[in-house]
Amino acid sequence: MELGTSLLVLPFRLTTQVVVLAIVTIGLDNLLQDHYDHLPRWLRMSADDAKTILATLAGGSITVVALVVSLMMVVLSLVAANFGPRIILNFVRRRTTKLAIGSFVAVFVYSLVTLATVFSGGKDNFAPVISTWTAVLMVLLATALLVVFVQDISSSIQVGNMLTDISTDLDAAIVHQRRLSQRAFATSNIELDTTGWHVLYATEAGYVQQVDFESLIELGRRNACVVHLLYRPGGFVLAGRPVAEVSLQLSAEEERKLRRCIVRGAHRTMEQDLEYAIAEYVEIALRALSPAVNDPATAISCLDWIADSLVALAAEPIGVAAFADSEGAMRVVVPSNSFRRVIAAAFNEIRQQADTSPAVAIRVMSAIERVAPSVVESRALDELRSQLDAMFATSQAAAKAQRDRDDLAAAHARASAALDSVTPTDGEPSGIAP
Repeated sequence: MELGTSLLVLPFRLTTQVVVLAIVTIGLDNLLQDHYDHLPRWLRMSADDAKTILATLAGGSITVVALVVSLMMVVLSLVAANFGPRIILNFVRRRTTKLAIGSFVAVFVYSLVTLATVFSGGKDNFAPVISTWTAVLMVLLATALLVVFVQDISSSIQVGNMLTDISTDLDAAIVHQRRLSQRAFATSNIELDTTGWHVLYATEAGYVQQVDFESLIELGRRNACVVHLLYRPGGFVLAGRPVAEVSLQLSAEEERKLRRCIVRGAHRTMEQDLEYAIAEYVEIALRALSPAVNDPATAISCLDWIADSLVALAAEPIGVAAFADSEGAMRVVVPSNSFRRVIAAAFNEIRQQADTSPAVAIRVMSAIERVAPSVVESRALDELRSQLDAMFATSQAAAKAQRDRDDLAAAHARASAALDSVTPTDGEPSGIAP
C-alpha cells in the first residue's frame, strides 16, 4: 500500500464500524419495540416511514459519493495541469477527502443493512426507530463533513496555501528526523569493507519511501550484525539489484523482517526524504515559468519558500550516516546526503528557466542572499556562490533594458556580500537525510 495515498483504508474502516453499529442499534430496536408507543409523536414512525427514510438516505448518500469523487477528479486535473502531477499526492493524502468519501459510504452501508431488517405487512411489523434516527444523525454529520471538504479543497488549490502545506509537511519530517538522529552513530559517510557480506536483492523496482530504522537497529542488535543500506529514502531501486548488505547470513524469517523494514513505492514521499519538499517547490516553479502558464509571481513565491526550507535544513544538521543500538554499537549504515546537493537541486532547474525573467532571476539571487548566513559548510557555500554567479551571468546576457541589468547587478552584489561575510568550516558536510 502506498504511504498515505490510499482512499480505501479510512472508508473501509468506517464501513466496518457502522456495520457493528447497525447490529447494535437493530438489537436495541428488537428489545424496545414494544415500548415505542410511549415515545413522543414526532419520534415515532411506522415501518413504511422507516423504509422510505432509509431508502432515501441510501440513494442520496451514494449520489453524494459520486459527486465528491467527480469534484476531486476536476481538482486533481486542474492541479496536475498547473502545478505538476506529483502535487496530486498531497491532495489524495488529505484527511478531509477521505472523511468526506468515507462518511457517505458509511451512511450508504448502514442504511442498506438497516433497511434489510424493516418488515411491513401483517401483524409482525418491525420499524427500527433507533436505527433510523441514527441514520439521520449520521447523514447530518456526513453533510457537515462535506461542507468542510468543499472549504478545504477550495482553499488548498490556492498557491499560497499549497506552498504552506508543503512547508508544514517538511517541518513534520524534520521533527521525525530529529528524533531519529538521537540514535546516531556517525553523521558523515562511513567506508565499509563489505567483502563476504550477505547481499539482499530488490524483488521489484521503486523509490525507497520509508525505512523502519528502529526495527532495523533491533534486528542488528538481535543478530549481532551490521545492516548496510545501499539507498537512502528517496533513492530509486532497480529490480534485481542489491538493496542492502548484512555482515552475516540471516535466517529466512529475519531476512523477511529486514525486507519489510524497507518500504518501496512508485513515487517519493516526504516522511524521511526531506529533499522531496524542495523538489515539489521546484516543480511548481518550473510549471509557472513555462510559456504555457507564464506566471512569474508563483515562481517567486516558490523561491521564497525554498529559501525558508534551506534555512530550516541548514539550522538542523540532522543527517545520520549510521545508527547505533542502546549499547552504542553500530547497527545500521546508510548513505548520507550532502547539503551542497540539496542547494543544487533547489536552484539548478529554476536558474536555467529564469534567465529571461529579470524579476525571477533577482529573486533567485535574493534567496541565495537570505540563505547564506545560515550555511557554514565550505562546499555548500561554494555551491551557493556558483549558483549566484551562473544566475547573474545568464540573466545579464539576456536582459534587454539597462535598468534590468542594473537591478541584477545590485542583487548580485548584495548576495556576494552576504556570502563573503560567512566564515566557512572545513569539516565534512553533515548531510540532511539518512
